[in-house]
Amino acid sequence: MARRKIAAFANGWNETYFSLLIDGMMECVNEEQADLFIFLSNASGNGNNENDHGEYNIFNLPELGSFDGALFFSNLIYIDEVRETLRRRIVDRGIPNVTFLDASQELDYVGSDNYNGMRELAEHLVKVHGVKTAVYLGGPADNLENQKRLNGARDVFAENGLPFPDENVFFGDWYFYTAQILARKIIDSFHPLPDAFFCANDISALAVCDTLKKNGIRV
Repeated sequence: MARRKIAAFANGWNETYFSLLIDGMMECVNEEQADLFIFLSNASGNGNNENDHGEYNIFNLPELGSFDGALFFSNLIYIDEVRETLRRRIVDRGIPNVTFLDASQELDYVGSDNYNGMRELAEHLVKVHGVKTAVYLGGPADNLENQKRLNGARDVFAENGLPFPDENVFFGDWYFYTAQILARKIIDSFHPLPDAFFCANDISALAVCDTLKKNGIRV
């Protein structure tokens, strides 16, 4: 019996994150005696430029009819046109598939509950620690996961009669260096500092902690 072939489509914006995903996928395909083919671009997380479109061209290489299934890491692909084109190709080919961004009637879905996860975090800060003011340091403004996390925090603040104005929201690109710059901007412009920082991913949170500590602020 021929080994099954699985195609995985992703963008390598976060090497640590995707390396963990690869470890999990490899463990599975080894157990199932299948082969994994990874089509990995390296487009930026904050632009829709010629270089990014060039990076995404790698998704055009495989003939999907030669694969038995597809893993679509749509949460890592930031250009809507690219994401939708690839989704449509997978659906039209009719092979088994899984997406990681949002539930779809045409694709199976595995993902995180971004909204309720952030709600629980916000409720803990407000109700247990008495947080009344906060800033949100997120990923790209048009990223769906980022939007859900922001909405989760804002909804809890609204329900508790607490402000969360637009000027307290800062959009980045998930990277450590960008989060450092934004944290420095917040330190310089907020007097006093807000009670808490909401960070949309762990890399940003580490950058904020590092920047605050370097400025003599206890975290």
